Amino acid sequence: MNARVLCVGSLLLFLPFFSAFAGSGSMNGQWTIKRDYTLDGVLNSNETLTLTLNSHHNIFTGAYNAIANDSIFEGRTYMARTTTILAMIQVDATYYVTYSGRLVAPGRFVGTWYDVEGNRGDFELSQP
Repeated sequence: MNARVLCVGSLLLFLPFFSAFAGSGSMNGQWTIKRDYTLDGVLNSNETLTLTLNSHHNIFTGAYNAIANDSIFEGRTYMARTTTILAMIQVDATYYVTYSGRLVAPGRFVGTWYDVEGNRGDFELSQP
């Protein structure tokens, strides 16, 4: 942990400083995403779509491969106390999806998703 000292008037404050880029690992390259439409903690989907992601530290962006879909994916990974979590949003002109998950194995995130149409379910984001 890094620390910073902040002087406010005559007070010296010792503030822990956690870098916004701490932890995570690389999200670069090809990833696959599976999702179902039942929020029950069990992924029941045979549909697999491929994404290309580019990252810098813990921030990443990406898009679908080989399908006609203009969605852009934006997200971050966070690591603390030996756990890595993922927060990602899928953005299109009139469609938005949020994804929240955790790393369960190297290159494999699982979690839940919600969209603006009222759908929800489980997902897996993994490196093939």
